[in-house]
Amino acid sequence: MFTVAQRTIELDGLTPGEFLALAAISMTDLSWDHSWKDTHAIYARPHVRLFAWGERLSVRVQDGTALITCRQPKWKFLKPRQHEKNIDDLLEYMQHNRQIYSPQMLDNEQHLLLPDTHLTATERIVMAPDLPPATLLLIFLNIVYFIIFSVSTSSFWDADIMDIFDWGGNIRLHTLGGQGWRVITSCFLHFGILHLVTNMIALFLIGRLLEPVLGKAVFLISYICAGSMGSLLSVLIAGTRLSAGASGAIFGLYGVFLALLTTHLLSGEIKRLLFQGVFLFTAYALMDGMGEQVDNAAHVGGLVSGMLFGYIIFVGYYMRKNRYLAAGGISAITMAVIFSSLIYFHNDTIVYERMLQRLERLEHNALVPFTDIKTKTPDRQLSGLLNESRPAWNQFVRIIDSAQGFRFGNNKIYPMQKGILLRYGRLRISETEIWIRSLQTHDPMLAERDSIRTLVYEKFDSLQTLQRD
Repeated sequence: MFTVAQRTIELDGLTPGEFLALAAISMTDLSWDHSWKDTHAIYARPHVRLFAWGERLSVRVQDGTALITCRQPKWKFLKPRQHEKNIDDLLEYMQHNRQIYSPQMLDNEQHLLLPDTHLTATERIVMAPDLPPATLLLIFLNIVYFIIFSVSTSSFWDADIMDIFDWGGNIRLHTLGGQGWRVITSCFLHFGILHLVTNMIALFLIGRLLEPVLGKAVFLISYICAGSMGSLLSVLIAGTRLSAGASGAIFGLYGVFLALLTTHLLSGEIKRLLFQGVFLFTAYALMDGMGEQVDNAAHVGGLVSGMLFGYIIFVGYYMRKNRYLAAGGISAITMAVIFSSLIYFHNDTIVYERMLQRLERLEHNALVPFTDIKTKTPDRQLSGLLNESRPAWNQFVRIIDSAQGFRFGNNKIYPMQKGILLRYGRLRISETEIWIRSLQTHDPMLAERDSIRTLVYEKFDSLQTLQRD
């Protein structure tokens, strides 16, 4: 994964601290971002680029000598033997500065450059581990969820839409119809292995840059909150499209980083280089996502919310020096927006459709006593009407009454259907009561039965017409 070059250098009469101070001065002249790890070592990133992020140089003093180590990722498009050139450049600048700085001057510089327990954001990036733990945790969770999903559904390359839905995919009617948890579960669900791999590569690249600046907890919260906000915008805009994937959350992380790059949090050179890389990647990803199958609403929602979170983090984390203020601010805004949106845009379509299935069963049960009614004795007819039809129709009407406050969004059919069903149920109750009185009084009541039957059939025909429309 890396190629490594090393040189062992004599201290040339300097103390370890003076030698490291000379190295630090030379790194500054080379415009390398660097940071002291302890009194015996200093680290630098010679070239801060998105795809050269594993490149690192260290100078460690031990036993009267200095070991200079530089490593370079094995990317084909990077300059070969760049790690050797980095060491040569550093030694050249150190030799030049050795003639300018006396040991006393280097000793003074050493005291100014001693390690500080409060690292700047730039130093956090320079000294960042190659495998950021929170980023790896998110990648692990996405992969584990995908493995469990793939094994359970036998879909590895291209998942079935219904399987995605069953496992937590994000879709308007269900998310806004009481299943708000889908805005989070969809951030860990992917349509196939290629979808997963591309998202995890993007997550790893931004995680190596951003996690050292935010810290593990704020990074994880930013991922979940930005992903949830992207999912929310998706259901509000995308309509009936089923969406899933970590891209909304990842765009949110890029949004956080873009926001931080517009502040004075990072030093000039590293800011310029990182801004170019992150901006170009984000612009390319948005342009590449213009296809019909890509949920750009989630991308834009994640990006915009991520930029907002970035400024909240800057104010809370770095200006107020309060990690919990930043994390709390992000969480509070996300929960307020999501819960208020789920309430304001709540849609009862799914609940209503389940209700229709229940009404259909009640109607069937209520009409059973009328089956072959002429072949039954009057006592059996009366028993069926009292014990089956009457309770079923009463329950039918109570259920429809409970749906009076339902909201159906742009659906104009269901409110009309609900009103017709209510009148239909009440007519059926009246019809049943006429039959019961007729049997109890031994009066055929033919006129009343014919009249109510005509009204029932009219409402029934209205329902049939509405369903066809």
